[in-house]
Amino acid sequence: MDSLNYNHLHYFWTVARLGSISRAATELDVSQPTISEQLRKLEETLGTELFLRVGRGLRLTEAGERTFQYAERIFALGQEMRAALKGESPAKAVRLAIGITHAVPEIVAHQIIATALKSKHQLHLICVRDHPEMLYAKLATQQLDVVLSDSAVLPNVSVRAYHHFVQQSGTSFFGTRAARPKSRNFPANLDALPFLMPGAGNNLHRCLQSWFSEKKLRPQIVGEFSDTALLSLFGQQGVGCFAAPSIAEREIRERYKVEVLGRTREITTQYYAVTTEKKSKHSGILSILSPAGRREER
Repeated sequence: MDSLNYNHLHYFWTVARLGSISRAATELDVSQPTISEQLRKLEETLGTELFLRVGRGLRLTEAGERTFQYAERIFALGQEMRAALKGESPAKAVRLAIGITHAVPEIVAHQIIATALKSKHQLHLICVRDHPEMLYAKLATQQLDVVLSDSAVLPNVSVRAYHHFVQQSGTSFFGTRAARPKSRNFPANLDALPFLMPGAGNNLHRCLQSWFSEKKLRPQIVGEFSDTALLSLFGQQGVGCFAAPSIAEREIRERYKVEVLGRTREITTQYYAVTTEKKSKHSGILSILSPAGRREER
């Protein structure tokens, strides 16, 4: 392998950080063809593709993501070195790379991750949302420090991991004022109502199916979404009512302008922080696991 050209790496890091060659060209004050050529040379040096073209945009390959993580550390160390040589002593940020499965709603993920900011150390957060198999593979290779999941069951991946309970929540049902059922008799008012379901890979999907069957309710399923934020947006448009963790109730009402149709503790969702260590020493993970940061369950 040829010697690594750090100028090429800097061009790559800037493109990956800003998300496009055009924005990187503006920041670096160079032409787009110049950046494209530097990226091509870096890929030749490393012997792998770093970007994939998706429409008019760029997406990092798996090798590109790993390269970006190394570049983040390299240039952070460079800034630290310059500060040290000037006699400054900046607080060194501690990296905390968090994987989030699609089943964890973004509002719940934000609540959990925000507790990490109470750590005694300054943190450099890296958050990645993906399928469990991809996240646990990255956890096994230490590309991630922790994975947030709604399941205590590992997918079929070869990684030794420990599930740490973080949070539990009941379930609330939401709908717009226009889509709200006339009856306030919950949960009977959900019967025959247009309803948006979480995707089949989400534990809440299975729990809702069982609960509807137990209560002899037959809502009209008009859509299923693995992306909980997209589900909520369709709920905001009045396409159907939907369910979400009660701990996110306030934010969901404010953000999506919906009303609460009812709540139940008969459907609960547990959230876990998954690590490769039985007892983590990372201050950010310890803050996530601290009971003091948990929102009260409904």
